[in-house]
Amino acid sequence: MARKTFETACDFPEWPYEGRTVVVLSERELALPPRLSGKVVANGGAPAAIVARLAADGHRHLYIDGGLTIRRFLAAGLITELTLTRVPVLLGDGLPLFAADGAGGQLEHLQTSAAANGLVQSRYRVLPPG
Repeated sequence: MARKTFETACDFPEWPYEGRTVVVLSERELALPPRLSGKVVANGGAPAAIVARLAADGHRHLYIDGGLTIRRFLAAGLITELTLTRVPVLLGDGLPLFAADGAGGQLEHLQTSAAANGLVQSRYRVLPPG
């Protein structure tokens, strides 16, 4: 996940990634709260190199979080499926998930579901270019 996404998650009352390996994409050292010691590591570099390192450690499925980070992994062709969650809150601004330069790709819709709390999730397969 991106550093800013991680910093936001640190403020949650409970750590939402319990039992999962969390890699924060950052070239700088992380200031970890004591409750996250041993649960989070910093890693930097190009998306392909990060995926290769994690694959060498036995990881097969990665959850990528953070707008710019998702865009970097998409551009590198490393994301095969997207799950987009819409939260029923109107925002005035924010970082876009997708690039404004028109660069993108085709998606195949797989599933959409709505939760009682108003969250709507849609899953898409990322289709190869061409």
